Amino acid sequence: MFGFGKGKIEVVLDKMTYKPGETIKGKVILKLNKPVKAKRLKLLFYGEKTSRAPATRGFGTGRVSVSVGPSAGRYETRTVRIYSFETDLDGEKEYTGGEYEFEVAIPSDIMTKADLDKMGFLGNLAKFAEAMGTKVVPRWYVEAVLDVPFGIDVSKKVQISVA
Repeated sequence: MFGFGKGKIEVVLDKMTYKPGETIKGKVILKLNKPVKAKRLKLLFYGEKTSRAPATRGFGTGRVSVSVGPSAGRYETRTVRIYSFETDLDGEKEYTGGEYEFEVAIPSDIMTKADLDKMGFLGNLAKFAEAMGTKVVPRWYVEAVLDVPFGIDVSKKVQISVA
């Protein structure tokens, strides 16, 4: 993503489909138009589940109700982060560009770590959506972020498959 002319980040991966227990290998290519002072260059690997459920009334009460009247047929979409790993590729400095290689091990038990039972209210909402017939499939991402203080971060997110 372009950050008001700062430049861009590319995330290059060795492949796009992984199995639990494998290692994601790749590199982050930072292309800047001019030097940028940043707190860090970080890499994230995370999974999210998005569910669609009937609209609720009294959000936060722990109740899910079926809407009638003008709000009938409305649905809410909720995204729950089910797993997250973050590491720094470089620290605070003035960045001019460059390439940063990385390796991230996918836990062999990632599918159990991404258990909705551990997600509290939002996990219960996702389980409710699954029970209502909405299949909730996790989406996995690798994202690089140049953390620019008091400015717009430069970032790039790539979706991968973990099965």
